[in-house]
Amino acid sequence: MVAAAIGIGMWPMIVRINAGKTSIEAFSASGKRVIEMSLPAGEYAPYGPLPVTMGDTEQTNKNSLLLESEAAVEKIRSQGKMDARWREIDGRNALLEGTAASAARAVDIFEKARAEGADTAALRIELAAATFERDSRADKPNLAKTIDILEGVLAMPNLDKKDRAVALFKRGRGL
Repeated sequence: MVAAAIGIGMWPMIVRINAGKTSIEAFSASGKRVIEMSLPAGEYAPYGPLPVTMGDTEQTNKNSLLLESEAAVEKIRSQGKMDARWREIDGRNALLEGTAASAARAVDIFEKARAEGADTAALRIELAAATFERDSRADKPNLAKTIDILEGVLAMPNLDKKDRAVALFKRGRGL
């Protein structure tokens, strides 16, 4: 009885961890990059040019891990339990869809997550990636907002080495 109660109590935490990881795994395991910028939770790998599939076409063959992550977010949304952490996962899912509309949606979701208190370096880097994807598709791209977000990340106190390296790399590329 006690074991069942502990299992039921831990279930939401396990689902949250898995949903957060599956969207990143879907991004890297698909073999196709859908956005130019890398994300902080992605693993480092040896350099090898990946085919990049960007554009405004709807992706009909989403990776099963991304679909699983989207389903987990939708379940939480339907239960009325969306919090800042789940919004971050939802925003990442939107960003990884790889369309102009989904990039704009990701920016809105990440901004809402920040407003709800999830103002971490990783979230800001993902916001910079979404902002870059949205703004770079404009007729006259203005990437100043992306650079400002990355400068804000670098100014954060107690920034860990991995996030600093990601932000510096992206800022150095002008992203």
